[in-house]
Amino acid sequence: MTAGAGNRPIMTPHASGPLAGQPVDPALIEALRQFRSSAPTKIRVALATEFGRHYDRLVRTPEAALVATVLEQLLKDTELMVRQALAAMVATSRRLPNDAAARLAQDAIEVARPVLEQSPVLDDALLARIVRELALPYALAIARRQPLSAELSALMVAQGQLALLQMLLANPAAELADASIEQILASHGDDEIILAHVARRPVLPNAVVQRFVSQIGNELQWPLISGRRLKPKEQARLPTARTAHVFRGYPTGSEREQAVLAEAQASLTSGQLAPRAVLALLRDGKIGQMEAALAALAKVELRQVRLLLYDSDKRGLVALCVRAGFTTAEYVAFRMVLGLAEQAGDRRDREIVYSEDAMGFVKAQYERSMANPALLRGWFGQS
Repeated sequence: MTAGAGNRPIMTPHASGPLAGQPVDPALIEALRQFRSSAPTKIRVALATEFGRHYDRLVRTPEAALVATVLEQLLKDTELMVRQALAAMVATSRRLPNDAAARLAQDAIEVARPVLEQSPVLDDALLARIVRELALPYALAIARRQPLSAELSALMVAQGQLALLQMLLANPAAELADASIEQILASHGDDEIILAHVARRPVLPNAVVQRFVSQIGNELQWPLISGRRLKPKEQARLPTARTAHVFRGYPTGSEREQAVLAEAQASLTSGQLAPRAVLALLRDGKIGQMEAALAALAKVELRQVRLLLYDSDKRGLVALCVRAGFTTAEYVAFRMVLGLAEQAGDRRDREIVYSEDAMGFVKAQYERSMANPALLRGWFGQS
């Protein structure tokens, strides 16, 4: 809708922020004055869309009373398509009245979904009542909210419905208390989708990470990881920090290096390369292939992989593994192997144990980096 010749745009009074001073099309104001609930559905849908798109500016014009009247008419419209168009446009509005947001949130799910997922004016008390009283699709929409409080998450966990738990776990902005995660694993710990989602949570209880680390060790049939200890007979296979140059794979620029890089890239393209493969290559002593796999996963040059992998400043290794898509448990397992090798030094005749304190430290360091991408840019520029 465009203003006619000679029409003066209506400016939003006393406005501040990104919408300050932006005009409202007079033609839209005129359309609102002429709006009738008996108009054809197509016209009502179009007006609901434009009305919702400009709602936050409209309520700050001298026509606020007219805007409130039209909002009420649209909320009561008997045609689902009209209410759906309105909801889609006002879902993120911070100026939508609480009562209007609540009505849309409890409407048919096609109307309610965007409001339940995004509306900043809905409070936890109403959302909790919707979770308890309405059908599963409403709770699924709430589970996608960002952020989502630990209290609402706990209520959904108590519902125990698998689809709801999967949606909740897939939302990185959903706060989940340690007790909630433990409860999910206690009831659905044998579900592969649940386990995959839990493993990728941005913050996990120490005990859960230790459980996943043990599972990784069992999957790889590598007692060093599952038992968190390096036995004397295994130490000869792992280099120490003092002999890191031995740990490096093939010479830079060699034909063999180029071949393993090409092989790793082909595996990545075919979907056969994952962080567990990096651990398996380390287990088998295939250092060149391990480095190439990290380079492919992280999409960085092999030279940079080597710099970060063998640097004494392990923040670079953290950045590399975050970029390569390691879960927290996968990183802890990888870092544990390297840490045990570094501890070995000249003590090749004794068993070395990786402490729970050390696991807790590297876990917390990794989770901080995953939560703050700015910590990674110093290692990879702005990419």
